[in-house]
Amino acid sequence: MKRSRNLWLFAIIYTLVLAGVIEFAFHTNNRSGSASLLVLSVSDKIQESLVLDRLYAAAVQNVISESTQWVYIDDFAGPRSIPLKNYYDYIEPMDPRNDGYADQLKSIFLSDGMRHYFIPLSGLNPWSSQASLLRRLEKSLADLNPSFQLSETSHTQVPWWLTGLVLSGLFVYSFITFKEKREILLSIPAGIIFISLGIGGILCTGLLVALQISISQFQKDLISQQLRKVPFSLRHFFHWYQPQFVYSAILLVIYSVSGLVFSIHWFLLLAALIVQGATGSLFTLIRLNYFADIGHTFFLPIELIGSVKKHMEPLKSLVPFSLGALAAFLFFIIIPGRNSVKVLSRDVPPIPVTFEQYKAHIEIQSHFSIRALYHESSSESSYNTYMLGSDGLLAKVQPAVIEDAYKNLEVPPLESLLSVKFSNPIHQDTIGQGLYLVIFISGVSFLIYRASHGTLLLANKSVYIDKRIAA
Repeated sequence: MKRSRNLWLFAIIYTLVLAGVIEFAFHTNNRSGSASLLVLSVSDKIQESLVLDRLYAAAVQNVISESTQWVYIDDFAGPRSIPLKNYYDYIEPMDPRNDGYADQLKSIFLSDGMRHYFIPLSGLNPWSSQASLLRRLEKSLADLNPSFQLSETSHTQVPWWLTGLVLSGLFVYSFITFKEKREILLSIPAGIIFISLGIGGILCTGLLVALQISISQFQKDLISQQLRKVPFSLRHFFHWYQPQFVYSAILLVIYSVSGLVFSIHWFLLLAALIVQGATGSLFTLIRLNYFADIGHTFFLPIELIGSVKKHMEPLKSLVPFSLGALAAFLFFIIIPGRNSVKVLSRDVPPIPVTFEQYKAHIEIQSHFSIRALYHESSSESSYNTYMLGSDGLLAKVQPAVIEDAYKNLEVPPLESLLSVKFSNPIHQDTIGQGLYLVIFISGVSFLIYRASHGTLLLANKSVYIDKRIAA
């Protein structure tokens, strides 16, 4: 009864930890700043409402234009947001609150006789982000003679649902193809963690599958010995599984390098590794608990004649996942390519304004209502704040700066894009990732070839030294 209670507690903690890690993975990926930006330009003689109606009809959402952009001004009671397009309906040109920031924003949306619309492509699938999306826009705006400019971030962004489809297909194929079906199924929870991490997540999932196949028998043996409280020599135990430890160590090194190459958060790499080990341990404990309940002894398979070819299985399991990662990589390089789109130069920022300028504007507005209207050397009066004193008379007090209302302001649409680092579509890091995948697949193929000819990394040692085998 106590063992079953502990097992249930382990399962509950495991589920909560897994859910938390998956949430952290999605949260980390969403705030990574990876995005693409499409800049649509048409003549400023064309009404903005007409263009927006066409864009919405083409299922294009989150369009940033002069009418959807807003500016904060101080209206003495606190910050107030007003549409940029109607800015001068609220503010006179000589109004001291007019610090020139709104005019700078207007010049971004209206310049050289053209009106510009900014369309963030973050989170869209590859067909919508460039290929079919641009075709829909060209078709919808054909009579308006539009022009397009594209700016992308350094890394290829893969939507999580597409990574999930690829991983699902790879798991199904591996389950059907390989005989280590149990180990493949046990790798699914860790694979879910990598769903939102794109191509690197696919490759790291394959490495965890290979690792699970490599250590599976060792994991069962160790837990079984511990539960039965059978004395055993740890030195002999590790000596028996020496090849598995060597291959597992190599897989862990490759796993860490892959996470570094594909910029996966170190915590997610470690968490997925722990979840992988916990999944195998939980499954083994459930099986042992079941055998104990029915009075059956759990026997361990011990091979009498080892074979180098047996160690091919972890390597063979890497093949579909590495090829899947390479295919996804090439897919996301080829699909976004479109000659009719002008790519913004890396030296030309897609949004010619900085976040520091936005913060300076907010700073001016937050101090406006208490800012003096005269020079410090002047004796003229400024704004004064009065309150009723204890003597029943009005007394002038020094106004206090009220900044709390400005601390948690929602960042306007255009400024929200300023934290994104845009660059050319194919960045040096992306090229390096492609080369890494090619080298990875070549290395796995070479090791499989050597194993198929009877040699690998370690020489085969006699397994008859294990004293558990009775003569």
